Amino acid sequence: MKKALGLLFGIIAFFACTKEQQNSQFEEFMAKAQKAEVYFYGKGKQAPKLAFTTKKQDEIKAFATYISNEETPAYKCGFDGKVVITAENKDYIFEFNLTEKCRHFSFALNKTIFSKMISPAGYEFLSKLHEKTFPLRDSDKKQ
Repeated sequence: MKKALGLLFGIIAFFACTKEQQNSQFEEFMAKAQKAEVYFYGKGKQAPKLAFTTKKQDEIKAFATYISNEETPAYKCGFDGKVVITAENKDYIFEFNLTEKCRHFSFALNKTIFSKMISPAGYEFLSKLHEKTFPLRDSDKKQ
């Protein structure tokens, strides 16, 4: 009985958390961030490739603007890469997909899983970074 009540209160507390509270938690988390890294996944069993790393606070704060407040469904499209944010000596992983029909970040904070749209600025930054990391050869470019 006690377990059932505990579960019930946990569910109520989860749904009582408003979007404003979630956004506030995210902002607090980003304020504690010490480092940001962007990795892109290769093909097959290729190890993720580090494309960007920074410890500059203004660049780290920019990542907060790359994640829209708009929620997305829990897409099952796979991921193109990940952003690793280090805060309080712990790594937090924000996986992302850049394809048009699946464009989003997926991440967990405070035991809550989020799926949020990538902002236009985030899409532009990550797309340009991807092009620099994996430049197309002339034979790969569409004619």
